[in-house]
Amino acid sequence: MPSYSSKDIKRLAKGCGYHELEVSPRDQGRMVSYRHNQKCGGVRINVYTTTGTVATCLDHPRVGKGQLFRRNMTYADLQDIFSNPRVHKDVGYHRLADGTKQDCHRMQRLSCYEYNFDDEDIVDQFVSDEFPISENFDSISLGYDCFFILQSDGSFMFSSGIPKGLHNKLWGRQTWLPKPELVKIGKRSCQSYFVQFADGSMEWNDVPDELDDLLDEHDKLVDILALGEDDEYYVKFDDGSEHWSLPVALSKLLNGRKGTRRGNQGIAGVSNISLGFDGNYAVKFTDGRIKSWGDMPGYSKKFDKVLGKVGVKYVELGARNDFVIIG
Repeated sequence: MPSYSSKDIKRLAKGCGYHELEVSPRDQGRMVSYRHNQKCGGVRINVYTTTGTVATCLDHPRVGKGQLFRRNMTYADLQDIFSNPRVHKDVGYHRLADGTKQDCHRMQRLSCYEYNFDDEDIVDQFVSDEFPISENFDSISLGYDCFFILQSDGSFMFSSGIPKGLHNKLWGRQTWLPKPELVKIGKRSCQSYFVQFADGSMEWNDVPDELDDLLDEHDKLVDILALGEDDEYYVKFDDGSEHWSLPVALSKLLNGRKGTRRGNQGIAGVSNISLGFDGNYAVKFTDGRIKSWGDMPGYSKKFDKVLGKVGVKYVELGARNDFVIIG
C-alpha cells in the first residue's frame, strides 16, 4: 500500500501545473489521472492509489502515444515523474514493495538470449516477427508449450496454448481496463496461472492449495510469485512476508539467506524466481546475482555462453526442457 494519498498526489500534480481528469466510475477510489498539455508535448499520468503503479502516457508527434508502467512507486518517484515525465524513460524500472529498485531487464542493455522449446511450433512463434523481444520487454513466463510476454508499456503478447482462463481474461481486453502487471503461467497443469492487474485485482486458477488459501486470506498485493509443478510455489507479498513450498536445494538456500538477513539487513533479498521441472530453478537476488540449477539438455552450456559473453540478467524456466536465458 502506498504511503501517500490521493490528496498528496493532487497537491503535487497541481503544483507542477497539471489539471485533473475525470476517471470512470469503475476507477474512482483507486486511480487518479492528471494531464499537462505542454510538458513533453503533452502527457497524461495515471496513479493507482491502491498499488502505487504509475502509468505515464506521452504524446509523440510521429509515432503517437507511448506508455510506460512502473510498480510500487514512492512519493519521491512521483515527484520526479510529475516534474519530468521523461525521467528514466530509457531505463524503466519497478520497485519491490520494500523500496528496492528493480531494473526492468530493458532490452537496450540486453544483447543476447538463448532458449529451448521442445515444441517446434512454439520455437517458430518465439523467433517470429510476431513476438519481438524489444526495448519494451518487461518479463516472460513459460508454461506447457506456451509463453507470455509482458511489456513495460502494459501491452502483452502470448503464444498459442496459454491457459484458457488467462486467454479469456486478456483476449480482446478493453483498453480502459487496468493493465496486467504480473503474469505467471504454472507447470502444475496446462490451465495453471496467476495474473495481477494495476489496480490490485487478481485472478488465478489451479495453483497449489496452500497458495490458494494464502491468496484468498491475504489482503495484501503480490510482489513476487512463481508457480512450479505439483505443489511447488513461491510468493512474496507487499508487506514483506514470504511463503513457499520449493525443491529442497532452493528451500535450503532461501532459508539460509533468510536467517542471515535477520542479522544483516544488507543481505540481498529475492527479486525474481522461476521454477521448472524436476527441481530445476533460477532465483535472482536484488543485488543482481542469479543462482540456478537446470538439469536440462543444453541448459548449462547456453547459460555459461550468455554468462561469459555479457552476463545473465534474466532466466525463465518452463515445463519439461523449456527455458529462456537473457543476457
